Amino acid sequence: MKKRRVVITGIGPITPIGLTRDGFWSGLQWQRSAVRSLTRFDPSQFRSHNAAEINDFVPTDHLEQKRAKRLDRFGQFSVVGAQMALADANLDLSKEDKERVGANMGTALGGVSYAESQLAVYLQQGIRAVDATLALTVSEAQRAATLRSSSVSWVRTPLMP
Repeated sequence: MKKRRVVITGIGPITPIGLTRDGFWSGLQWQRSAVRSLTRFDPSQFRSHNAAEINDFVPTDHLEQKRAKRLDRFGQFSVVGAQMALADANLDLSKEDKERVGANMGTALGGVSYAESQLAVYLQQGIRAVDATLALTVSEAQRAATLRSSSVSWVRTPLMP
């Protein structure tokens, strides 16, 4: 098997210690800890009540309102992170071999928070109360998850203006 070189030309970090390349780098340099009491949900039923949450991310700062609404928070991170990485790289995708350009992302678990909230709606109010965009949201989150191993030819269409 022949070893191949990989060049990282741009990054798009959305992390608890900083958003964007500069914010993330600053968080690393200042050795910021983002671990604190959970605020995004009630952790009382769990032994641990601490985590590193991303609190300063505003989806509509980066995405159109309609697109932001259709994406789960995990999908928003994926799409916006890829946008940031492309901008950071200063790549002109029209001049690149799309078979040799890609994006990679990592997550511990993603795409479930909206589905969980809609499950609660379903259990309390029935199927007619469930948001009709749930299927679109799940589909968008799955597409965003494929970003992990897909070429930028997929990324380019929904991410680039």
